[in-house]
Amino acid sequence: ETPLEVMCCKPTAGSGLLVRLLNPSAEPVATVATVGGLPARPFKAFRTNLAETTILATAEVDAERRLPLTLQPFEIQTWKIEPC
Repeated sequence: ETPLEVMCCKPTAGSGLLVRLLNPSAEPVATVATVGGLPARPFKAFRTNLAETTILATAEVDAERRLPLTLQPFEIQTWKIEPC
């Protein structure tokens, strides 16, 4: 079990989701998040800042809707998950 907290999960324009996670612990956390509720098609995740503007980091969402994540101590990450 990971100590991550979901701070925000909301739909984006189209068929995507915006997910904001917090690592409230003093230790780094490497995990795989499962994102439910997505249609059966390929998705890509884009890292955004708190204003929800895309920054450079991207990640693949696999066929089981899993997103690999690493959060540093007390870090907040926001991911926009959109169809490819």
